[in-house]
Amino acid sequence: MRHLLPALLFCLSPVACVTLSHAPTEPPIRDKQQTTQSQDGQNPDHLKDDSNLNSDASPQKPQEPKKEEQPTIVITPIWQALLDGPSELLISALDAAGEDELKKLLSASEGAAQQAVMLRLARIQLHRGGAVELPLEVPASLLEVLTEAQKLKSVFGSSKPGRIGLLLPQDRPWGEVLHKAFLLGLGETEVEVVLRSSQNPEQGMRELIIDEQVSLVICGPFIKRARRAAVVAAQFSVPLIS
Repeated sequence: MRHLLPALLFCLSPVACVTLSHAPTEPPIRDKQQTTQSQDGQNPDHLKDDSNLNSDASPQKPQEPKKEEQPTIVITPIWQALLDGPSELLISALDAAGEDELKKLLSASEGAAQQAVMLRLARIQLHRGGAVELPLEVPASLLEVLTEAQKLKSVFGSSKPGRIGLLLPQDRPWGEVLHKAFLLGLGETEVEVVLRSSQNPEQGMRELIIDEQVSLVICGPFIKRARRAAVVAAQFSVPLIS
């Protein structure tokens, strides 16, 4: 009993209640940009969507059609050297060139070289019946080529059926023998035979076709010369027998 007395006195004594103030809880740190957007009541996703909507709503400028790139004309170094060199060498080389090659050279050349290509191309077109405008003036080196084209334009389609050309090696001693042998084998006929030398086959063929207006050419006996003559004959669409 004696030992319970202190406990009873402690229970009866007034108890002081102390209320401890709690430390205020700080709000979580948020990104400054997010805080600003939340204050404005906007969502970054909504901003992104709105920008897309605005861009879609704005009128679009019509796209300009793409320009077609012109194909690059590529010519061989040999032709380039001829275009840049003397006209005499170029004119001789053009005699053996086909129509497609001439068109390519026409696009890749200029000045006197372009005029030379143009005149050679006009010769082919004239034989096909096409209308061709020839230049009135050309450099002195192309005057002969222009004269040839003018003759061809005036006599186009007027070849003489009763006149044939004979292209023989008159530069050889037996060239005249071949000529007489041909006339002997032909016998008496109303066909007129015009003789030209095959020493320069291209020149001889042009003289027979343009100047003499033959309807047929007979060439022999050298195969190499006949091949060169055949190139000119094909350009003028004139039959060639070799």
